[in-house]
Amino acid sequence: MFLKTEIYCNDEGNYVILEFLKEFGIFILGLILILGGFLSFALIGITLQQFGNNITRHYLLVGLGLILIIFGIISMYFFTTKDRK
Repeated sequence: MFLKTEIYCNDEGNYVILEFLKEFGIFILGLILILGGFLSFALIGITLQQFGNNITRHYLLVGLGLILIIFGIISMYFFTTKDRK
């Protein structure tokens, strides 16, 4: 199942949606990481305009962007695989 919510009543009588919040947090983390990776790619264009051809900075931004996108995809994968134990 893609999104299973567990609602239970804790000691104070409040209903808690624990599983949904935990999974949704992982989903949001993945989105933030992927968007950060694309933002890192966008910064390459900005640094090209302002600072000229500093090749080390571009390699660092490409590496940072790829790492963020990979970690974002991994966290999204854990969000969609609910049958793990």
